[in-house]
Amino acid sequence: MEDDTGPRRGDWFYTAPFAPANKSLLLTDQGICIIGSWSSVLNVIAWAPLPKRDREMEEAIREKEELARARGEGKWI
Repeated sequence: MEDDTGPRRGDWFYTAPFAPANKSLLLTDQGICIIGSWSSVLNVIAWAPLPKRDREMEEAIREKEELARARGEGKWI
């Protein structure tokens, strides 16, 4: 089931964010995506929230890496 409470991938907002000092994905007028705080000095035209970390996925990857190392398979990824 998809969560419809927030922006999805590809959603950009073209007004200044509620908390402009927070880090977010920013789109410049040159079409370059950067991470930072909203600023008119950088000619930022749109923003999107930073993606949230998936800690469960990180732990699963860590476990697979440890298992591969224990088997002597080298680096898993």
